[in-house]
Amino acid sequence: DENLQLQRTVESLKFNGVKVAQLEVENKELENEKEQLNKRLDLLKACNKKTERLEVSYQGLDLENQRLQKALENSNKKINQLENELQDLETENQSLQRNLEELKISS
Repeated sequence: DENLQLQRTVESLKFNGVKVAQLEVENKELENEKEQLNKRLDLLKACNKKTERLEVSYQGLDLENQRLQKALENSNKKINQLENELQDLETENQSLQRNLEELKISS
């Protein structure tokens, strides 16, 4: 009876030893998975910071682009204004040239 009890205890210990070994393997796998997930998390955090920096940079560039577009619009308006003035002056010059020719002819 004691022998049978000892055999049961030995079998139970063997079973528990196998279970412990399985749990240790599973624990090691979970540790590796955790390490991989932490590495991935670090990469995602780095990507997020880079994205935030790019967003700030984009906003700055967008503001600069808007400023430059406004300056271009103002320059184009000034060019149109000056071209109109030039055309008016050329017309006036032609008229003065004709008057000068008429004065030369009549004197």
